[in-house]
Amino acid sequence: MIKTPLVTVIITHHLSDNEKYLTLCLESLMMSEGVDFEAICLSDADTMPAVPEGVRLVWNRDLSTATKKAHHGITLAHPGSKYFLFLSDDVMVSKHMLSEMVGATADLAIIMNPMSNNDNESHFFTNMAIQHPNGKVITLGHQMDYEDLKGSEHLIQNLAPRPPILIPVHYVCFYCTLIPRAVWNLVGQLDERLEVRHNDQDYCIRAKKHRVMSMVHLGVFALHFGSKTLPKVLKPGESEAASEHFYQKHPNQPRAFK
Repeated sequence: MIKTPLVTVIITHHLSDNEKYLTLCLESLMMSEGVDFEAICLSDADTMPAVPEGVRLVWNRDLSTATKKAHHGITLAHPGSKYFLFLSDDVMVSKHMLSEMVGATADLAIIMNPMSNNDNESHFFTNMAIQHPNGKVITLGHQMDYEDLKGSEHLIQNLAPRPPILIPVHYVCFYCTLIPRAVWNLVGQLDERLEVRHNDQDYCIRAKKHRVMSMVHLGVFALHFGSKTLPKVLKPGESEAASEHFYQKHPNQPRAFK
């Protein structure tokens, strides 16, 4: 039992149909090396998901949005943890990712994402190729499904870190995002009116006003299957309403800014 974890990892899970992705996510996370962390999985799925030993599960149908889950996860976090990692249930991480991101962040006032295969609007994403010992090559493309990776999970989990190159970007997508507790306390909570669109952009814009930069760590990788939840839960008009609220808050942002 870790008395004071350095990182609180908050995993959001929404749909029972996506539990196979959650399983990949949690199994890869629990292989993390080099950093003490706690893992809290928050779910409002129709059925209670199974989680590995060491993961705290909160199954509550009232936690109906990712924003509600994130905020509730913060209240459950160990008061001594120094960082929060917000992790979507459709993301796989390498065993080095968390420790490398924490090491690169240190005491800097930054928000950080790893390199990914799925465009996070930062324009730093990659079609990385991984090779099996038998010579088979898998390209980690922009859109992937569970079946595309089945049997190759260990290749993602064991990806070696590369040099810690940090690139500043306008904002990062909150699929796998490390935020120091001090930054969270400074910037404040997420905007629930932007649940289905623009929440991550809004947060990064607000953070920048406090001189908190958004960064992508090119030395580590997280596989983001992507778009496994929102298209299934999005209600008519929600996206448009969120966009209108966003542009009212940030009228100088160009309309093409998603």
